[in-house]
Amino acid sequence: MRMTRRSLSLAIAAVSVGAGGLVVAGQPSLAQPLGETAVAAPAAADPALAAARADKQRAAATAPDGPQTAQEKKFGQVDDYATKAGGLGVYLDSTTGKYVVRMPRNAMASKAARSVRIAGAETVVQPSRTTQAELTAIRSTLESRQWTAGAKKYSYGFHYDAQGDVMSVTTNAPAAVMKPLLAKYPSLVQAKYGDVGRASRRSDPAPHRGGASITNGTGVCTSGFTITSTARYMVTAGHCFTINQRVYSTGGGQLWGTVRNRPRFPYYDFEAVGGGSYGSVIYVGNATGRTILVSGASDPAVGAAYCRSGQTTFERCSQVVTSLHAQFCDESGCTVELIAYRGPASSGGDSGAPLYQYVNGTVQIRGMHIAHADDTMYAERWTTIRSVFKANIAIR
Repeated sequence: MRMTRRSLSLAIAAVSVGAGGLVVAGQPSLAQPLGETAVAAPAAADPALAAARADKQRAAATAPDGPQTAQEKKFGQVDDYATKAGGLGVYLDSTTGKYVVRMPRNAMASKAARSVRIAGAETVVQPSRTTQAELTAIRSTLESRQWTAGAKKYSYGFHYDAQGDVMSVTTNAPAAVMKPLLAKYPSLVQAKYGDVGRASRRSDPAPHRGGASITNGTGVCTSGFTITSTARYMVTAGHCFTINQRVYSTGGGQLWGTVRNRPRFPYYDFEAVGGGSYGSVIYVGNATGRTILVSGASDPAVGAAYCRSGQTTFERCSQVVTSLHAQFCDESGCTVELIAYRGPASSGGDSGAPLYQYVNGTVQIRGMHIAHADDTMYAERWTTIRSVFKANIAIR
């Protein structure tokens, strides 16, 4: 069973867009692999995956704005413009400090100007060498994991890199497995090779905190943060434990609670642990950790830096968000509309760790870590968790 990470005999992280259903996970249907010498047409879309993508996109678009930094507000305005104009993606130019919108090569001239003014500031617009249709075709091929025989044996992480204007794929597959895909899309797919996986805090007393080490007696994960709905719950990664399973503090063995809600995994990779006492603080710092109050929650901004606090690697900051439309797939299926970010690496046991921003001596939640693909990591967005559980962040 997947515990410290979502194990990946086959994993994909991708550009996507998707929530719903508090039920135990099911397995998506997968067709058989095709020949090795050519890229096969993608299999028919998984309707549950399509529904998850649409629901998560709707949740992000309709969620009320939580507390945001000035950069997050700016990104939100640029991202809204890009979405309405049909842009492929947004990135932050570190040299100029300006956001850049990538428009498809077939964009109308009126939408392909070199710059636009958004919220009183100039935003650069750059043409892409590709189109949304081409990116969707690449994404669908990777999601199906059937472009060549043996592709399902390996792990893949990918998202559209707006700055490089390529679909960036990280995999542990041999070069021969990637060869047909690279041959079909020589200028649009960039392959990298590395590790891919789902990814004293150890004796946490009640009321329990986020960032603590938790276990079912065999595998270990990290608690995320407390939410309030019909009661108070602690969230963690959905691949960590099964519905109705008891969860304990790793070090002291205290009963933490029971998994009460587990949205349909793998389409959603988070779950709610209930039945215990849960505080509105998380652990930050080193192995022993200190606690800090949670004061709010919102989605992050591309180009902004955040911190992650896991039971294995502890607090690691300078985590820079590269996409809000990433996808991760393994032998169980796909998790969509994720945060992709880069920074100090995560490790096994960090799954469930909170991703957050320091604000005025408190922290504000932005997401929850679930996986990595070499130097890129993935997290569920706050708005997805909020929407599925119909919950608020606990701040007192």
